[in-house]
Amino acid sequence: MLACRILLVLSLAYGSLAYDYQQYYNQYYYAKPLQAVAPVQRELTTQENPCTAEVLRMTEVQAFKDPLNRNSYIICTDVDVFERMPCAPGTFFDETIRHCVPEGWVAPVCPVGLCKNQADCIIDEIKNEYKCLCRTGYTGLFCETNIDECALGGNQACAGGQCVDQLNGFYCLFNGNRIGVSSKLETIQAPCSLQDLAEEKQFFEIPSELGNVFLQCTGESKFIVSRCAEMLFWNQELKTCSIDRPLSKTGVF
Repeated sequence: MLACRILLVLSLAYGSLAYDYQQYYNQYYYAKPLQAVAPVQRELTTQENPCTAEVLRMTEVQAFKDPLNRNSYIICTDVDVFERMPCAPGTFFDETIRHCVPEGWVAPVCPVGLCKNQADCIIDEIKNEYKCLCRTGYTGLFCETNIDECALGGNQACAGGQCVDQLNGFYCLFNGNRIGVSSKLETIQAPCSLQDLAEEKQFFEIPSELGNVFLQCTGESKFIVSRCAEMLFWNQELKTCSIDRPLSKTGVF
């Protein structure tokens, strides 16, 4: 009889303890939403980070291999600043063609010199033929033809001036010494003088509607006019393209 009472007391005590534990579990576990724990990734070293000022001045958005994850790639948005972009499931980033490709994919071997002007050569698997992917500013079956931006609208924009075709755009020459991108916008004095070169002034902004046109001196009175890649803006202070458009200086403090 005594043994039965002892068993009954122990059973009640265990049941009470189990009930208290369940109440605690329900209150502190289920009451709080589950939170995903993001994987901790180290920062890229200077040698690993591809986002230099030179890269950001390129006319095309550049994709780079992610040193920490083969299933993603890097898009630069500022100097030493980038965004990680994921590849689709079952694919990885191939740095030879700068695209995500299926697992097991092998880069095709294209005839040497088939594609011109640094174009990428790939094989069209559907048509089973070679295909050239042209860089910005070129066209043609083998990317052999430079696109004449003046004929595509530059002559009209430069009304009253001379349109000069560039690799990725054009510029207008007014009165022999003023440079702009439209007769309706401000112009700048033609730069790249000996004094500019002596003072190491190499980059100049050209007023434009999107704020993405800049000029780079290549010698005395010689220069190349370029546009930032899509969605980037020219930052004259940093001398490179950036995802953030610089604030206009109004002179008001």
